[in-house]
Amino acid sequence: MGWASMNEDNESRFFNATIIRNEVDKKMNTPKNNPEKGSAITKLKAFAAPQARPLPVIILADVSGSMAENGKIEALNVAVKQMVESFAKESRLRADIQVGLITFGGRKADLHLPLISAHAVSEVEAFTAAGATPMGAAFALAKQLLEDKERVPARAYRPVLVLVSDGAPTDDWENPLAALKGSERAQKDVLRQAHERLLVEDSLAGFLATGGLARRLRLLARLGRVLARLHGLGIAHGDLSPKNVFVSRSVEHDQVWLIDCDNLTYAVRNSDLQIYTPDYGAPEIFRGELGISTYTDIWSFAVMAFQTLTLLHPFKSGTLVDTDSELEAAAFRGDIPWIDHDGDERNRASAGLPREIVCTPQLTELFRRCFQDGLSTPERRPVMAEWAQALEAAAALQVQCEEGDGGCGSTFLWSESRECPFCGQAGRGANSSVLMDHLVFAPKSFLGEDAKPQDQWTATGQAQVVGRTPVPLRLSPPGTASFPDSRSLASVWIQSGALTIQVTSGENVTLQTSGVKKLEPLHGRIRLPARGVRIALHMGRIDAPHGVWRLTW
Repeated sequence: MGWASMNEDNESRFFNATIIRNEVDKKMNTPKNNPEKGSAITKLKAFAAPQARPLPVIILADVSGSMAENGKIEALNVAVKQMVESFAKESRLRADIQVGLITFGGRKADLHLPLISAHAVSEVEAFTAAGATPMGAAFALAKQLLEDKERVPARAYRPVLVLVSDGAPTDDWENPLAALKGSERAQKDVLRQAHERLLVEDSLAGFLATGGLARRLRLLARLGRVLARLHGLGIAHGDLSPKNVFVSRSVEHDQVWLIDCDNLTYAVRNSDLQIYTPDYGAPEIFRGELGISTYTDIWSFAVMAFQTLTLLHPFKSGTLVDTDSELEAAAFRGDIPWIDHDGDERNRASAGLPREIVCTPQLTELFRRCFQDGLSTPERRPVMAEWAQALEAAAALQVQCEEGDGGCGSTFLWSESRECPFCGQAGRGANSSVLMDHLVFAPKSFLGEDAKPQDQWTATGQAQVVGRTPVPLRLSPPGTASFPDSRSLASVWIQSGALTIQVTSGENVTLQTSGVKKLEPLHGRIRLPARGVRIALHMGRIDAPHGVWRLTW
């Protein structure tokens, strides 16, 4: 696969390992000789902090009567003043620290500062202590402030709440606290902690510089297809790991090569070969119970896929193993749960990319089946064909974040809001992408004259995002077994605000538009500038069951 392009597309170790390049390649791919490539990399590295992001810090200060004792209110006044001054002195390149101040005392809570930049705070009024301790009211006010999307935008860092109090609350505080912790903003922020850590540490720049999410999904899908074909022939690779997989060096290419194939073996269940690479060997091999098989290949592939997408090892990156290296062997034996186990949280991870921004629900389920159901029962691991199809389906759902106005240019999974999870900008790609749903249409001649119109349409559950890069529309949609081998009938992309369709010569593609009864056969290149119209592209013969791509344009 892709051998013809090897001269122009030097391969590398799996994603971010050792680069293998010849001397000509070294000279020709410098930023000086390839300014476009150099500038692209520069932009990606700068993405980690394209502009100062808000970092909300909300102080909940107790000003009840008990704070008047032993100089506590005076200490609070000094502490708040010094805190704001220190925030103002911090660099504003990575984060614009914004201060919110809520006091609670007497019968209510008051908002003194509604989240403004620390460097813009000229003075903080000294507090006086009096009355009861309405802490619950302060929690409710904090929740209201956090849910104000104008004050706490989606691109903001995880808000920090600082509670200062010396006594027991005098109102109902448990319910407001539960509501605060259970709010949409709070839950989202918990999931984004690891992502924000990556941003701060600049490690996400490397993630983007190597092609981002879209390329990772495509590479993994190709590797999955290669392994599925091997397994279909009854052959197991035997030692899958990053050091034995080469991929294209250039981010514009998606070739994959397997190397070190001296461990290839017939995939018998009782193989005597127990070869594996540390971190990637299946538990049964690590325990010395069974030899290599297609099931051990599946395990190794799943570990690599999880690492590639989340930047975490599914077992050794959890808090339990990460804090005690002696438990690593126990994790590899299968005695410790994987980091996303849905019933055992002992080994939860606090780093890496949040799963919901790099994995579709289908991929999440495959990881669960492999690392949870398949931990002790190899036969329950998803076969390679399932992995390949799920990865192809995920790759088809990528949206390009538009650069400029804070956009980062990365790729991300489609959502109705099209909010980029990497830079937090809402509506990214809204003007340059559209979602196409796949259906199967059956003429009445196949269903009978009594068939109702709705009976003729069957949704397949597959979809494709169309953007500025031409996307081939095949007889079989992404996420199906026949997708890689099916021929392309047309290409679709968005150009200058119009949906552009290029029909492959000799192929049958028919346009159906809402409100228009007559179907229109398409030939050559067609532009559809009008928006707000339901469009269906019939792929193949109209008089026989066929696939249809449907969208609203």
